[in-house]
Amino acid sequence: MFVSRDGSISLKSRTGALAAAIPGTVAGMNAAHERFGSMAWKDLVTPAAQLARNGVKVDIGLSGELAAVEASRSISQFQSTAAIFYPGKTHAPLAFGANLVQSDLGLLLERLAIKGSEDFYEGEVAERIVEAVRAVARGEPFMTNAAERSLVREWMQDDSSGPVEPLTLREREVLKLIAEAHTNREIGEVLGVTESRVSQL
Repeated sequence: MFVSRDGSISLKSRTGALAAAIPGTVAGMNAAHERFGSMAWKDLVTPAAQLARNGVKVDIGLSGELAAVEASRSISQFQSTAAIFYPGKTHAPLAFGANLVQSDLGLLLERLAIKGSEDFYEGEVAERIVEAVRAVARGEPFMTNAAERSLVREWMQDDSSGPVEPLTLREREVLKLIAEAHTNREIGEVLGVTESRVSQL
């Protein structure tokens, strides 16, 4: 899909709707909640929705990431992205200390808090995602919500590992480091260096 006959790789693999992978984050969080959670799903999601709608202060890491992504992929070309992360006529990234408001994300989280994660894969949200991708796909193949749903469910329903064992101290430390990471790069660094940090536990 992204590799031409001469072997060159299309920028569509890195920028735009077709670059999006199967959005399994919501299902993954729901699965983690079902297996390990002690609070109601709504009580966990609602505070995140409030933060998205009211805004959070941009830290130095996010500000730098926005500048780097814009320099490498010019994602401010997308109007909805620019409106949130690159406002203004110059499309400069949000500066350190600015208030990042994501109203649409807040509405989505509020919906998921009430309807549950399935709405992301089967309800109105899922249909809107597919419609948005189809609008730019122009006949190119992509995985629909039905296909992605089957893959997600396969993992969620897999009980081959048997009863869930409590997390070890080592596993808890790894999860804590990942949760504290701000970017995908930092998560990669965590996974790369965690072994040495937690081997002493």
